[in-house]
Amino acid sequence: MSGYKNFTNRYAQSITEQVVHSDINNVAKNNKLTEEEVWSMVKTVANKILPVDVQNLQKLGIDEISLVKGQGKFIVVLVDL
Repeated sequence: MSGYKNFTNRYAQSITEQVVHSDINNVAKNNKLTEEEVWSMVKTVANKILPVDVQNLQKLGIDEISLVKGQGKFIVVLVDL
């Protein structure tokens, strides 16, 4: 991909939601995309949701929490220690 995006924000959001429930490889295959295209969409969505400057990051704390108890749905929490 050469510097400009060739997908809509809505499509990128849909692809990103699929990745949350699957993986990059399967999402790429199921949507007839390359893994690089899927990564590009995920990065675009992530940058709009939470632009994070990690220039001065020295220690990263990682944990997971359950979204709904007993349903196996978790989110990852990243903290600059």
